[in-house]
Amino acid sequence: MKGNGLFDFSNKVRVIRVILSHITMMLAVLVLVLFVIDKVNNAMEFMTSQLSRWVFALLALFALITAILNIVALWDNPDKRRRQRNRSFRN
Repeated sequence: MKGNGLFDFSNKVRVIRVILSHITMMLAVLVLVLFVIDKVNNAMEFMTSQLSRWVFALLALFALITAILNIVALWDNPDKRRRQRNRSFRN
């Protein structure tokens, strides 16, 4: 039985989108934590350190890739998807 749920790993592009989305979310949380810690203790200079710059660059890269993959998935021939959905409801 082929599943259409969250844990259907047969579609590799979907798996990559899910993994990239989770990585992007973790990097965003890390940036927010660094921001809050930096506001509490300015001497640590979390937002201006070399490591933070790499985290910002990775966050931007993963966000860009995730956005592109999501846009491509949304543009993926909606008529074809509609026909597939109609076929699955008939079966």
